[in-house]
Amino acid sequence: CLTGEAAKFIELVGISENKAYFFTSNQVVVRLYKVANGKQVGEWQLADNIINDIAISEDGSTILLGFRNGLAAVVNVKTNQVTSHQKHRLDINSVGLSADGQLALTGSADKSAHLWDTKTGETIHSFSHKSRVNHVTISDDGRLGLTLDAIEAHTIWNLTTGDEISTLDTHLRFFEFNHARFSKDNRLLLAGLPKRKLQLWRVSDGVKLAEWYAHQQRARASVLSVA
Repeated sequence: CLTGEAAKFIELVGISENKAYFFTSNQVVVRLYKVANGKQVGEWQLADNIINDIAISEDGSTILLGFRNGLAAVVNVKTNQVTSHQKHRLDINSVGLSADGQLALTGSADKSAHLWDTKTGETIHSFSHKSRVNHVTISDDGRLGLTLDAIEAHTIWNLTTGDEISTLDTHLRFFEFNHARFSKDNRLLLAGLPKRKLQLWRVSDGVKLAEWYAHQQRARASVLSVA
């Protein structure tokens, strides 16, 4: 149980896929801990830049930070090195990291999403949108990506080629995901939405296969995380 200053003003949290590490952040400082004993492993910040979103690699060795000023930073936990890249002109709203920490997907208010190499900062593919990109998801193997903008684009991409695979089959405007995950075989996409919704989508054609509602008394409650 975190106590003292470390427990105050926590806004962002996450757990590595191997269940060995978890992070917390007040949107300025990021702290990494061991799950087994709660011992702090490291602490990082980039001046007073505001962090909008954080992703962590499967083994907890790489952390990706997306900032409000369009800057992205890669934290190498083992070497304690922080490398920053100016990837966007405006706010980075959402970030995704492949399981091995080598590929990053970032979505921004500048109406673009970028796939890039975390070691070099080199952009591999760029995806243009008509409005701000509010959400991105990358598959564990780095082969699939999802980008959602604020109005009408809900696209699944082949990140190897940069080509579109499908568009989620919905006529809704202002479509919003809080969190999404690709299945291990990359055939399905599970998403958590506002108003207690979970949705399951087929990657190949963007068809919605199922929808569920979480049991909550408040109709406005949101599903914040799915697995």
